[in-house]
Formats: sequence, C-alpha cells, structure tokens
Amino acid sequence: FRETFLNKNEAGGKLAADELLTRVKQYINNLNLDVENTDVVVRAYANVRGLGKACVKNNLMKSTADLGLVANGFTGRHPLFDFVDVGLGKERADHKIRGMYFIKDSITYR
Repeated sequence: FRETFLNKNEAGGKLAADELLTRVKQYINNLNLDVENTDVVVRAYANVRGLGKACVKNNLMKSTADLGLVANGFTGRHPLFDFVDVGLGKERADHKIRGMYFIKDSITYR
C-alpha cells in the first residue's frame, strides 16, 4: 500500500481497493480477455498488528489501529476483496497463501 492510502484510514482502504481493481481489469483487458465478465478475487494477507507497528515506526500512520481501518475499507469496498489478519507469527501469511493452492481447483472459471 502506498502512503497516500495508509494515511486516509478507511477511505484509504477503499481507494486502494478501487485502484487495484482498476489496474487488474486494465491488465485483463490488455490480454484481450473479456474483462466485463471476469470476477476479480483479492485476498490480502498480513499480520495487521505487526504491519501497523512498522507503519507507525516509519511515520506512515499515527496509530497502529489505523491499519485496521484501512483493512476494513479495503474489505468492504468490493464483495470479492478480503484483507485477512493472519495474526502474529513468522510464515503465517505464507501458510495462508499456500493453503489457497489446495482450493484453487475447486474455483469455477468462466
């Protein structure tokens, strides 16, 4: 996430979701695929507490709680967008991403 998204709390999360969706649809369109009939699913994984601390330390946010607001805005903006807090622990986000490979074959593509 860019600083411009992080310092706007929930509104920043919504802006980030909108920009990501726009850029993904542009990419799909550049591949000459049917962008209008393509659903975009986004699952962002992060240790929200740890990332929030890093953002505060680097003066990107005023409070660690602000990242939760950004995550709420991101998740709530589009029905297929999720910002998932994986909690504390090394490799937790990686574990979630690897877990998605087990279910990818059950997703129906149009």
